[in-house]
Amino acid sequence: MLEKKLPNFLCIGSQKAGTSWIYEMLSQHPDIWLPNIKEVHYFDFLFGEKTGTRKWGEGHIKSAMDRMRKQAKDRYEKKYVATIEEKEPLTEEWYASIFDHRGAKKSKIVGEVTPEYCSISSGGVQHVKDFLGDPKIIWIIRDPYERAVSQVKMVINRGWSTPPRNDSEWKSAVDAVRYQNRANYKKYIPFWDEAFRDKIQYLAYGDIKTRPSELLEEIEGFLDVKKAKYSGEGEVVHKTKKLELPGWVEKEIKDNVKDQYGFLKSRFGENFVKATS
Repeated sequence: MLEKKLPNFLCIGSQKAGTSWIYEMLSQHPDIWLPNIKEVHYFDFLFGEKTGTRKWGEGHIKSAMDRMRKQAKDRYEKKYVATIEEKEPLTEEWYASIFDHRGAKKSKIVGEVTPEYCSISSGGVQHVKDFLGDPKIIWIIRDPYERAVSQVKMVINRGWSTPPRNDSEWKSAVDAVRYQNRANYKKYIPFWDEAFRDKIQYLAYGDIKTRPSELLEEIEGFLDVKKAKYSGEGEVVHKTKKLELPGWVEKEIKDNVKDQYGFLKSRFGENFVKATS
């Protein structure tokens, strides 16, 4: 009988920094198993700081389970989904049941991708390490300003039927977006560095566009899996829809994230920071 597995790697972020691309690519690798639910949100539900997961997490999971139920094609998959749904959502037992799948049990590497994990407390980071047994961590770093703008545009495009019409509406819309905490590298990278040291791989977002094949080889090396062929490695996944932001909004975002650049240059060097765009 095959034993149960929990993830031995996580991709923890950043939001709007290529995590969907990572998920789509690694799902194709024959030695890697990822659940048919991107963004499980377990650890940020418990330990997220200003992620809002306590408010919307269960709704997100319900939608994901509805989709999985509709996609289940055979008896095994239907039973697998039903077993997950029997559990109390976002509990330890529920989380473990997601990985209680024959695909996971047969695979060398099991992982999950949830970008909000990069915004959990230091105690949450330690819990990840203790609960999963010292997994490997992948974190994609995107230019702070560009990432924040992309997140603001995504949230407004999703939540507003038409763009904000005046400064008051723009302020309300932007203030509701938790963009500062979703990529507060200066605060959160030290938490993960301290807990995981050489078991964390930082990637530059721009490399997805400029050198995707080489980047995938680096990930394969980090996860200790063989080289594989991927379909669509040069394609953009979930491209943000166009939306023009007022100049004062762009300036406000830039001012709010400017202190991130000094930290990133100190931690990773000038060349890495240039590659995050």
